[in-house]
Amino acid sequence: MDSLIPFTTSGALVDCVDRKMLVILRDGRKLHGVLRSYDQFANLVLENTYERIYHQGLFAERHHGLFLIRGENVVLMGEIVRPTLPLNPLLRSPSSPTLHAHTPR
Repeated sequence: MDSLIPFTTSGALVDCVDRKMLVILRDGRKLHGVLRSYDQFANLVLENTYERIYHQGLFAERHHGLFLIRGENVVLMGEIVRPTLPLNPLLRSPSSPTLHAHTPR
């Protein structure tokens, strides 16, 4: 029955601690990491964080490590679970020096 309680406070995040999460930010970035902590403003601390960048059926990853996210920037958050059925996976793009050197303005 607890799963039917709507998300109304940051207290609903207690079950998500120490789980691998996908967090989508207002600027469109998609971060994957283990939720380690949060506060009353839904500020999040993710550990082993990496950003996934998708483009035309390919993806690349940029590692960030420990990441602090201000709660007002979170659009969507959900737990990452392994699928039981095989999916059509995306292909990892070959490493590109422009991916590692690019910094958003």
